[in-house]
Amino acid sequence: MSNDQPADIETLRNRYQELDTKRTQCKTLLDRTESELADLRRQAQDQFGTSNLGELKAKLAEMESENIRMRQEYESLLNGIQTKLAAIERPPAAE
Repeated sequence: MSNDQPADIETLRNRYQELDTKRTQCKTLLDRTESELADLRRQAQDQFGTSNLGELKAKLAEMESENIRMRQEYESLLNGIQTKLAAIERPPAAE
């Protein structure tokens, strides 16, 4: 077949069918993805009071900072306990 001649009708039909199948698959994937996004937005709204991405990022940064602060406080308390236990476990100094 030369470049001047179009493909035969069966080739074109097969090509159309393949493209139509891909279109259907993409539409199905898009519908599913949009549904999942809507569910996640509702979940974020319920859990964090917003589904706005910027606000969620700000809340995450705030939560991470609070987590660091609380871990530091916890570590400090554990260090204090460990120091007190070490003092208790040491034998009394000879006078």
